[in-house]
Amino acid sequence: MKKFFAILFASFLVGMAIAAGYLFTSEKDAAPQGVTMEAIGDMPESSMDDVQQAVTLFTDDMTKNGAPLRHAVTVYVAATQEDYRRVIVEQFEQSADEARAIADVSGGWTGGRRGLTALNGAAGVMKTASDRKSTAGHELFHQLQYELSDGNDTGAESLFWLEEGTADYIGARIAEQAKGKTLRKWSLDTLNELRLAESTVKPESLVHCTLAERMQLMNKDYHSYQMADAMVLCLMEHQKGKEVASILKYFRLLKDNRDGEAAFEQAFGLSHDAFLKRFRTWYENERKRPIELTFSARAGVADGLAPSLQRDAAAAREALQGAFGTVPHGRFDVVLCGSEHDFAAAIAEHCDVPQDKATELADGNLWIENGSTIVLHVSELSDARQQSFAMAMLLARLLRIEAGGRPEEHPDAQLDANIETFLDGYASRLSLRRIR
Repeated sequence: MKKFFAILFASFLVGMAIAAGYLFTSEKDAAPQGVTMEAIGDMPESSMDDVQQAVTLFTDDMTKNGAPLRHAVTVYVAATQEDYRRVIVEQFEQSADEARAIADVSGGWTGGRRGLTALNGAAGVMKTASDRKSTAGHELFHQLQYELSDGNDTGAESLFWLEEGTADYIGARIAEQAKGKTLRKWSLDTLNELRLAESTVKPESLVHCTLAERMQLMNKDYHSYQMADAMVLCLMEHQKGKEVASILKYFRLLKDNRDGEAAFEQAFGLSHDAFLKRFRTWYENERKRPIELTFSARAGVADGLAPSLQRDAAAAREALQGAFGTVPHGRFDVVLCGSEHDFAAAIAEHCDVPQDKATELADGNLWIENGSTIVLHVSELSDARQQSFAMAMLLARLLRIEAGGRPEEHPDAQLDANIETFLDGYASRLSLRRIR
């Protein structure tokens, strides 16, 4: 997540950097010094393997894009919150209070000048294999941002949202290359989370930020990282085929000019003000986008079922509009599974959970939701009426979550009663249609 900032006089910084050997050569032919890893505490070997895979993929990807990480980096992977705090105290030379504040809000911490990165194995962003790979990629890209910009990437004149949003984008790219969460899922999950948030930070608050402001924005209630990610998603739609090249160009430009807006315009071909205007329109359109379900069928699912369910979903959406005056919003991928065994396998794959947990989730459920992905067990739908009703239930569930949160977490007797009345009426209409 956030980078390490030392609030020291510039002359002292330079002196210490030279003494410690942290200043690296700017020669283009300088040989990369490599990334080393160190487990702190009882870190599972499988988790270390995930981080190592991310290191390898990141190194290869950035090298292919003409930006190999040249300075030496040590990645400390901490098993517990206490281990993570200890790394920040001992390696980043922070006080116990400062380390506690950092550990409470971050899953990773990077000091480019020191060539150090710490990963918090106890944080939510390190929970699954895909998370660990994307988080490691995120933090390593902070190292590259520092290197390309000669340390100007975190200055108050740079663009905070672009710094963090592109680190998340590269992290998501690494996870996809590792056969984890895809870039598409990361994109749709990000927009889904923002749509369901009670409140979010304004994009204008993510432009020029001091260290204190950056620390405050790390509070998860603000959804600052998701907003920064959405801004990058919008930006990347206009950089087709040159996404990574444009991002790297921005940080290179910061090396000789700390002005983030100037570097942005040169790198992306439009002014920052024009982009913010474009983003506001894009984001509002995404928030108001009526629900779109994209169906995909796994092996064993009958031919023609996916388009049939697509039609059923369209009918259910029309009925919801008539009953409630609105429909759910956003884009969702629906994965169809033809057997209980494949249902569990698909849950493990798409929800990034161990197979035993996936088997437990599959037992007795018709579908499992994971952000923008829905895994559906279609062998439980024995006839056309059940298929139609299942789509009505699914859309009603998504509308309930959007309107009032998950019912198991946010009870609302009146809203739940309205949903139940709608479904009862829908079932009756399906029965009448079948009789006729």
